[in-house]
Amino acid sequence: MPTSVIIDKLTNSIEDASSAKRFDTETVPLEKGDLKTVLKKYGWLFNWKQEFNYFERHVFKLVIKDDSTIQGLISLGSWTVFSKCT
Repeated sequence: MPTSVIIDKLTNSIEDASSAKRFDTETVPLEKGDLKTVLKKYGWLFNWKQEFNYFERHVFKLVIKDDSTIQGLISLGSWTVFSKCT
């Protein structure tokens, strides 16, 4: 399912587009208990449970300080590429 996103500007926080109010944010590791809130039935279009279970990846959540509601997620990992010359 294609998704369209418009990024109108970059900020160091989350900003309410209608009021310009800014909210300080934190990026913290996603915990197993968080997985029940990032499901398709809640509007999430990606299988974060599967991503969370890959041992070589680390999933982080973006939250507004003093609010546990997940505003966004990112998965980071590193891979070593091997090549063999004979």
